[in-house]
Amino acid sequence: MAAQHLPSPEDSMCDNINISLQSFQEDYTTELAHLMSVFYTAPTLVKEQILSLFLDCCGPKELRFLHAQLMHRGSHGIDMLRLLPIEIGQRILIFSDLATLGKVQQTCRFWNSVANTNVIWQSALHILQGAAYSPTTKMTVPELKRICKMMRQRDLSWQRCRPVRWDIFPHSDKVTALRIHHDILVSGSYDRLCTVWNLQTRKQISSFEISAVCCVDFLYKQGIIATGSFNREVAIWNMTTGERIQMSTHHTNSVLSICLDNDCVYTGGADSGLYCWDWKQGHLTGVIAGHHGKISSIAIGQTSCLKDFLFSCSYDGTLTVWNKKTFQSLATLNFGQPLKCLDLFLNVMAIATDQTITLVDVEIDLTHKPHIGVVFNNRRELQLEMTAGITAAHYGCIAMNRGYLVSYAHDLTLWRVSPPAMLQNLLEGCGPYSGTLAIDDGRVVVGRSDGQIQVFDFSSCN
Repeated sequence: MAAQHLPSPEDSMCDNINISLQSFQEDYTTELAHLMSVFYTAPTLVKEQILSLFLDCCGPKELRFLHAQLMHRGSHGIDMLRLLPIEIGQRILIFSDLATLGKVQQTCRFWNSVANTNVIWQSALHILQGAAYSPTTKMTVPELKRICKMMRQRDLSWQRCRPVRWDIFPHSDKVTALRIHHDILVSGSYDRLCTVWNLQTRKQISSFEISAVCCVDFLYKQGIIATGSFNREVAIWNMTTGERIQMSTHHTNSVLSICLDNDCVYTGGADSGLYCWDWKQGHLTGVIAGHHGKISSIAIGQTSCLKDFLFSCSYDGTLTVWNKKTFQSLATLNFGQPLKCLDLFLNVMAIATDQTITLVDVEIDLTHKPHIGVVFNNRRELQLEMTAGITAAHYGCIAMNRGYLVSYAHDLTLWRVSPPAMLQNLLEGCGPYSGTLAIDDGRVVVGRSDGQIQVFDFSSCN
């Protein structure tokens, strides 16, 4: 007769813990105290198994709740952070905001040593920017703290203050394109002018005549501007002198969207074509086929993970990710209705339709190595009752930067990206606005149908 294996007390305890963890995922508010009490009294071997079960079973939602209980460590006589290995404690603290991190650092020296690390403050910076954590920066902890403090002060201004509004009058007809980088604003219009402004000094740098402009982009350090026109021209200009450096007419209809990427220009048009053009050599390097409606907007990834990807949205209802070197389609998200605009900051993408604004996290998929894919996660929508009237919007109706999004429809509205929430209406009611927007760290810029540009400046808010 074969000898039967009798479970040890440790095995039974781990089985019970596994069952409790399953309940913890469903109702973690009632199970947490029990789990931590068992963990506190368990032998060392069992503690290691419990921690492994925690890491296997708990997702971000549960870890966030577990972190919240750190602030109540005295209620059950357990210092959870001291009992957990440091790397697990740091994984929990990654979900902290600045206020919570401040409290954690003030609790005791040990808690401060766990929280006062580069990985924690990198995560805090990404939370402030409304993006998922991505350890790309090499800044020190003091540098990260300084930037987080500065961004927190900026957040308070954007959420609580009414901005100072001032106007510029660069055009005599509808403003069709705006692009802003730091203090430099480039605008285009039906009046066949392209203008460059320094928003810090409020002075015009240059103005030059071109074709009726539909879209613009620029590289300030290289001193060049790229324009796409209603007469299907794509051109590169000297930002200071207005001299035309290069021109192409590979589109068969209006050029609706344009992105500069060093020596390459990517353009999308009303002809449903997506093109890559080497402006220095003056020749077409790629034609990207796949959309079946006019391409309303394109964007290039700016992070180290997404820098090889081109994003496009179309009136055929699809958002598509392309490898910008091989022009291969990597992923498609179908909305089932025309897409009017997209914008990308870090790994967060905003897409506007006639009825709503959708936010998604763009993440790398490495499950099929060596092939790299892209997936869209954490899809959420700005509340429909807040976006009533967005049917009035046209392409260029949203812009996003560092955790904030601005949209123009019935109202000109400022939103927070994470968690999604409306902060304030900068303008209420339909006005003579062209539907073209730009946003940077401290300003929202909107173009009007009469050629005027209005700047909403938050930088002077206390």
